[in-house]
Amino acid sequence: MALNAWWTIVALLVGASAVGAVVAIVRSRHGIRLRWADLVCAGVATSAIGWLGSTGFMLAAPRGVDRGSTAETVVAAAGVLLSVGLLLAAVEMLPSQPAARLRRAVDGLQVTCALALAGWIIAGLWFAPGGHITVHHDLSWIATAVALGAAATAAGVTVVTILQTPPPRQAAGLLMFGVVAVAFGGTGTVIAAADFRSPATVATSGLLATIGMASIGYAASVGRRLIAPAPQGAPTRWGLPFATVGVALSMILVQLVVGGPPDEVGAIISVLTGFVLVLRQALALADGRRYLGRLHAEQQRLRELAYTDPLTGVGNRRSLMSTLDTVIAERRDGLLVMLDLDRFTNVNDVRGHDAGDAVLAEVGARLRSVLRPADVAARTGGDEFAVVLCADADDPDRDDADGHATDGQMADGHVADAVVDRLVSALAAPYETHTGTVAVAASIGLVPCRVASDVPTLLRNADVALRFAKRSGAGAVQRYDAAYDDYAQRRIRIEQNLRDALRANEFTLAYQPIVTLPHGRPVAMEALIRWHNAELGGVPPDEFIPIAEEVGLITAIDRWVMQQACAQLATWLADGHELWMSVNVSVRELHQPDYVHQVVETLGSHRLPPERLVLELTEHSAAPDVDSLAVRLNALREAGLRIALDDFGAGYSSLGQLRSLPVDILKIDRSLVGEPGIGGPPRAVAPLVDVVVQLGNRLSLDVIAEGVGDAAQRAVVEEAGCALGQGDLFGRPMAAEHVVALLSAEPSSAPLDAGPSSAPPQRHA
Repeated sequence: MALNAWWTIVALLVGASAVGAVVAIVRSRHGIRLRWADLVCAGVATSAIGWLGSTGFMLAAPRGVDRGSTAETVVAAAGVLLSVGLLLAAVEMLPSQPAARLRRAVDGLQVTCALALAGWIIAGLWFAPGGHITVHHDLSWIATAVALGAAATAAGVTVVTILQTPPPRQAAGLLMFGVVAVAFGGTGTVIAAADFRSPATVATSGLLATIGMASIGYAASVGRRLIAPAPQGAPTRWGLPFATVGVALSMILVQLVVGGPPDEVGAIISVLTGFVLVLRQALALADGRRYLGRLHAEQQRLRELAYTDPLTGVGNRRSLMSTLDTVIAERRDGLLVMLDLDRFTNVNDVRGHDAGDAVLAEVGARLRSVLRPADVAARTGGDEFAVVLCADADDPDRDDADGHATDGQMADGHVADAVVDRLVSALAAPYETHTGTVAVAASIGLVPCRVASDVPTLLRNADVALRFAKRSGAGAVQRYDAAYDDYAQRRIRIEQNLRDALRANEFTLAYQPIVTLPHGRPVAMEALIRWHNAELGGVPPDEFIPIAEEVGLITAIDRWVMQQACAQLATWLADGHELWMSVNVSVRELHQPDYVHQVVETLGSHRLPPERLVLELTEHSAAPDVDSLAVRLNALREAGLRIALDDFGAGYSSLGQLRSLPVDILKIDRSLVGEPGIGGPPRAVAPLVDVVVQLGNRLSLDVIAEGVGDAAQRAVVEEAGCALGQGDLFGRPMAAEHVVALLSAEPSSAPLDAGPSSAPPQRHA
């Protein structure tokens, strides 16, 4: 009756704890992985059913029977094995890396084997005569051993899991404690069924099962993440496995000294311990290999990030410098190719930066498709790229199977030209973007790597060649010439001295007459800037004006010219010389927001009528932006000024510009007048001058023939009916005092009062 009372109380506790644990797990499923919750619920339920069933069978057995039946023991052991297996499977499903799970399981087995061996030896030394426990080979004994092994495994895995769990460990500790308690609680029923039906044994096993189930349920309810995953690449913890193995080996030594050799169970456990230790060593070796693989992959990734342009996929400037350092240090043959995309700024401005990025990415893809594996392509910044065509000096004469030149021939001129031609063709093809088709070309500068002794010099030479290529027009290819160094150095000196030229008062104005034809009477002067520097001497305008435009100094220079020309014109008018002044103006200056106001203010400060000032702009500078330029010119004409289109006939869109630009004067380009000093211009030139004059007359525009240098050219111009002329024949550019002398002299061809009036040209609609 006492046994039944004990069983009833404990059964109620076990059942209640099992139900509570299942309810707690089900209620917290939203915070726990679904399969994990299912396994834990199944393990708890199996343990409760196994314990209740096993003890119930024992209570139902006839009185006076001290030992349980084999069937009871086997069923109880099966229940323990199944419940512990489910719970340990759930433990292995907790958040972790797959390799970490396997290590945890193997470490747990290693601890289990070592502790089991030590426990077996201690039990034999303390309780068995001679230190050896008598082993029975019946099913009850085997079932009991299996249950004990399952409980020991749960204990070993529990210890390893807790130690390998990052803090905080409270939820993981409760879970692992519950698994061990359930395992040993079930093992108690197996022992009770196999050996004796003791109320204390039944009560103890039931209390253990109850405590274990309650711990599992509580851990599931409070621990959203019961075990956090170990950090990637966390160090392997060998301390506990080796310590437990050391304990087992120590116990074996004690048994050999005190009680003789181990029995067959100890031998089996020892062999199993060694096997698990070897398996753990293999896992450690695999971990090391995986770590080295990850380290190598990470190094490769970092190297790619450090040496690759992320947008285009080709190398970056660091990659280029590394390659050039190697080429220069080993004195290898090679060719450095610098590329700059022409008109790429228009792509970004008109189509957006996304389209620009798409074009740059396609440029990188085309470079990779054209070049050989030994060549190196790099993006050096913006729309600039560089290519190093490498060479192999060890094999200078061999061709490959496809007939292409080998590396060693790359320094040869015709091979390099062939590669560059492929680059030019590939980059010149249209680019498809989400906004439509884009057409850009690439200017290319070439320099052999052997011409420089260091990388900075090589890059500078390549930049010089590229600059000359861009000056030659879109898509041009220019090979470096040593003579470019002199030009580059002079350009640098010009730029440096140009910044101080205005402050140092180094600029002067020269004036070239514009005369009436055929009488030759001066009616106007064109103001031409001149620059004399103490270091450079006289610098021609066609050399320093483009540099001033590039470095942003042209606006200040144009304003200075306007002030000086207006001041001089005011002086001449005050002296009674009826003239008008022609001043060259840059398109950049015209686009200044306050330019019209500045010009009107300058005229007012010198009390000059606006019609006495003519602004000249060249045809080629007006071509790219006719519409916006027309707005500016209209504002100037409304203020009373006159506009002249210079170098007419040299551009490619003259007739189209005449329809859009509000101009008053056409200045025929000197190329249509012909070259002086060769016995007169070709007969084919005369009709061209006549065409321009007739066109001006039809459009009610005044026409000035530029570049008239000899009598033959004058005859052509006069025969075409041109009313105004300019050139060295009528007077070279001169200082202001020489203009006064010229105006005071009688013209040789006719009296001063003959021919057209010296009044400024009239405004035309």
